[in-house]
Amino acid sequence: MPLKHNYTSLEQITHDRSWLWLRINKCLYSGYLKAEDVPTDLFFRFGDFHEYTNGDGDTEFRKTLGLHKATSEYITKSMFGELPEIAIDTAKGDMILDILKDNDFLENEIDMTETWIALGARIKMLYKENGKTVIDYIEADEFQPTQWRGKNITGGVLITIRTEIIDGVAWHYTLLQWHEWGKDVPLEIAEDGEVLTSKDGYFIKTEVYKSRTSENLGTSCFKELQNIFGFKVQEIQAKYNFEMPIFQYTRVPRKNNKILRSPMGLGWFTNALDVAKSCDESFDSLSTEIDLGRKKVAVSAMNAAIEGVDKAGESVKRFNRKKRAYLLEFDNDDPKTIIQDISGELRTDKITLALNTQLDMWDFKSGLSTGTTRFDGKSIVTATQVSTESSESAKTIILLENALIKDWKQFIIKLVHFHNITNTEDLGEITEDDITITFHDNIIIDENLEKEVFRLEIEAGIRTEWEYRMTFLNETDDEAKAFIDEINKFDDEFIESEENNEESSNGESNNQTNGTERENVEAIILNGAQITSAVQIIESFNKGELSRNGALEMLMTFLNIPREKAIIMLDEENKKKLEADKATENNNAKKDNPLPHPKKDDK
Repeated sequence: MPLKHNYTSLEQITHDRSWLWLRINKCLYSGYLKAEDVPTDLFFRFGDFHEYTNGDGDTEFRKTLGLHKATSEYITKSMFGELPEIAIDTAKGDMILDILKDNDFLENEIDMTETWIALGARIKMLYKENGKTVIDYIEADEFQPTQWRGKNITGGVLITIRTEIIDGVAWHYTLLQWHEWGKDVPLEIAEDGEVLTSKDGYFIKTEVYKSRTSENLGTSCFKELQNIFGFKVQEIQAKYNFEMPIFQYTRVPRKNNKILRSPMGLGWFTNALDVAKSCDESFDSLSTEIDLGRKKVAVSAMNAAIEGVDKAGESVKRFNRKKRAYLLEFDNDDPKTIIQDISGELRTDKITLALNTQLDMWDFKSGLSTGTTRFDGKSIVTATQVSTESSESAKTIILLENALIKDWKQFIIKLVHFHNITNTEDLGEITEDDITITFHDNIIIDENLEKEVFRLEIEAGIRTEWEYRMTFLNETDDEAKAFIDEINKFDDEFIESEENNEESSNGESNNQTNGTERENVEAIILNGAQITSAVQIIESFNKGELSRNGALEMLMTFLNIPREKAIIMLDEENKKKLEADKATENNNAKKDNPLPHPKKDDK
């Protein structure tokens, strides 16, 4: 029955096997996965992930790339290049936004996104503090779902563990706060002797235990709640009139393929753990390659000192890969064999190549574009941009953003409901349609590639030159169209001038030359993107950013514009600029020296 619990250990509460993967992912996100942290059921696969026994029988730790942390951070930064915007279209929408702002909602959401991705879930809890609605954030390993309908988690238990040293004795305290729905539940007897009974409703039950060992919950110690955990609960168990849970359990948008019927989320990189292990093994080999490649010699054991003693006190001669000299037994003491060079060849290039091949598989299993994660010889580097919006990285980022949008809308509805129940001031009704959440275009597109695609679409007739200027030069619709009209007008005038020159010219050579130039002009007119580039070059020349010769060279070399046309283009635009400047000077002169008012004729 709900709220009637007889657990004696945390293992009984966290019985879902998804916890096995959760604990591994948490250790890898934190840095190292020790053998003692690997669950028994998975030890044969990941027991030596970072901790292993070397040839001397000593325990060593592998160096790690920290892929869980690095990739979670990369995805988070890609999602939140700018703060998202939340708008609420209700009568008291501003008051709801104020509550979110007071709780630093967006900032905390960004901060929790890394662990949400790495661990597979996160929880937001609502409560009251000093008359205000407060949002608390809980990690995936601090909450166990207990009731659910499909993907909707409706009940669970919050788990908080503390260790306190009291009079030299270590005590393990465990706080369990149950949030569950009950129906005709015979409730337990309170400490004051009152028998609690109830019917349908939302119940919150708080339990505190202390034990000398971490394996068992131990004995109940509800009265020590405030001293140990810093807050006070008036009742062990209480019923509330909530119509929905006051917490939000959010999974990453990936199926839990390890435990199919589990309500718990699965860490984003769980299916790539084998690849992460291989990458760390290669990285560790690369890190020790310098030691392996040092100048090394082997000396006869008969002529060398004993290296040390073992635990039993016996003399030992060990092969230590970190030493520059090794003790080896030779069949004889031939001077030629007493000392031998056993230096190895450095394989750093081969190992780096193999490591980057493994990182391609890591990207694939992590839902990222191949080549996103790279090892540059020193550390892990991630791509600074996503090439196209249809790439795997972009798809993953959009998927996660949409999951957060849905999560935030559902939570805001719960927040309003909680506030209306626990406060005298009502925030009114709200639905998901009243909430608008906008993630800005945080996917960084390769701008040069995007421009090239745009130019090809202009040539194909799919887009126009003025759309190009609006997109990349931040011009308005009217500004872009007016500029293109001016360019087209200039080209029409130039073509007319060329045709007149052709008609008045004599000789076949002149006709051929003018015909060639006209063909070039027509080719340029057909290429709208080249016109845009030419305009930018001319503007730079007029601003003094380019010299005349430099502008001519760029027009001729990069845009294949004939020298004669290029000169005319520069001179024409410069002439217009000079005329405009002269007109401005004349106007200013008139303002400074106004004409005297004409006298009226005397009658």
